[in-house]
Amino acid sequence: MVVHYEFLDQAYGLPAPEGYRIDVKGDQIVMSPQRPAHWHVIRELEFQVRTQDSSVQRESDVRMRIPGWEYPPAPDFAVYPAGAALDAANTLFVAEVVSDSSREADYATKRRIYASAGVPEYLVVDPESGMWTLFTDPVDDSYTKIQDGSRGDSVQIAGFTINL
Repeated sequence: MVVHYEFLDQAYGLPAPEGYRIDVKGDQIVMSPQRPAHWHVIRELEFQVRTQDSSVQRESDVRMRIPGWEYPPAPDFAVYPAGAALDAANTLFVAEVVSDSSREADYATKRRIYASAGVPEYLVVDPESGMWTLFTDPVDDSYTKIQDGSRGDSVQIAGFTINL
């Protein structure tokens, strides 16, 4: 099933109570609480980036600007150069943490959105399976390089060494 960008735009524009997030699953809008494992991964990513370079901007669940999108996705975690506008074109990397309700969106829909917006590196972390995937080198609406790993592996992403 193909999710239309207009539908995503509307879904991501809906307000969500604190501690909840809105995602699109197929043709449904899903609002779900974030689980502790989800927050743990985000906090760990933020800590590792901050300890390696405290000058970069680190954002969580903050919408990035993408041309043509009124309500673009709000990545679980995004890193920007110090002082840069929160535009997709300025990101160093974006990470999404998979949950049951976001699996399709994180691995497929958001991958296409981020690639077409020029996000250079996109990391998907699945705390349930202990696996992660790094997508790099965007061309049009896809990434040309894919690297997979598992819990305990380190990955080089945007000049940072991240131990997942």
